[in-house]
Amino acid sequence: MGIIFGNRELIDNTALPGAQVQHFSLAGTHYGALFIPRSAWDENTALKVSREIGVDLPADAYEIKFDTIENLLDEEPTGYRTRHQRGLAPYSLKDLNLLGSGLLESINLFDQDMRCSGYYGCAVDDNPPAVPLLQKAIPTLR
Repeated sequence: MGIIFGNRELIDNTALPGAQVQHFSLAGTHYGALFIPRSAWDENTALKVSREIGVDLPADAYEIKFDTIENLLDEEPTGYRTRHQRGLAPYSLKDLNLLGSGLLESINLFDQDMRCSGYYGCAVDDNPPAVPLLQKAIPTLR
C-alpha cells in the first residue's frame, strides 16, 4: 500500500483565483491538498492571517488546506470526522507516515511548477472567512 497521486487542477477562478487542488489517495481514501494563493484573499483577510501567524505574507505565498476530497466537496461541512465515524478502520502509524509523506510530496510537486515564496496553513474551522469562499469554490471539482 502506498500513496497514489492523481491530477492537479484549478478549482474556481472567480471565488478563489488561482487556487488549485492536488489529488492523492491512500488505502482507498481520496485526499486533496488545496493551494490558495495569498492574492485570492482580500487585504483585510490577508492582514488578519498575517497577524494570527505572526509573519508578513508575501504576495506569492500560498495557503494550504488538506482534507479528504469528500470533506472538501461537502457543501454543508460537518467539521472533522474521524475514520471511525466514516465507517473506516483507523490508520496505523505506518499509514499516518505515508499520509504525511503524501502531503509533503503534494507540496513538492506544486512547488516544482509554481515556485512560490512560502506556504502557510490553518484549520478551516479556525479561519472563518475562508469557509464561505471554500464552500463556493470547491463544488466546481465535481
